[in-house]
Amino acid sequence: MKTKQNYSSLMEEATAKGIIGVYGAIVAFIGAFAVWSVLCMGGAIINLFT
Repeated sequence: MKTKQNYSSLMEEATAKGIIGVYGAIVAFIGAFAVWSVLCMGGAIINLFT
């Protein structure tokens, strides 16, 4: 019974880490896209003024 409890708590921990990993990847992707779009917009604005 004890091993089963340990297994389920390990599964919960793995699931939580997996969810955090997925959210982390999404946040990193959105952040990279935002930085890229800001840099592109900044470059376009600089091109307009020069």
